[in-house]
Amino acid sequence: MKMYECTKTFEIKPPADSECGSMLVHKGSLWYAVESGRERTTLTDSRIKLVLSDRLFKSHFVRWG
Repeated sequence: MKMYECTKTFEIKPPADSECGSMLVHKGSLWYAVESGRERTTLTDSRIKLVLSDRLFKSHFVRWG
C-alpha cells in the first residue's frame, strides 16, 4: 500500500449541516492511499478517510519511503 506524507498543515471543514467540527491535518502526518481516481484521491490514517481533489492532494502530499 502506498504511503504519503503531508507537506503543509491545512484545515478541513465539514459541511454546515454536519455535527462534526473542523480538523487539522498536520505537516509530517502519514496517510495510506486507499483509492485514486481521475479527479480525487482517498487517503486514510486507519481512523479517518479523506477524499481530496487532485489539486489539493498534489499540493499537500508527497510519496513517503
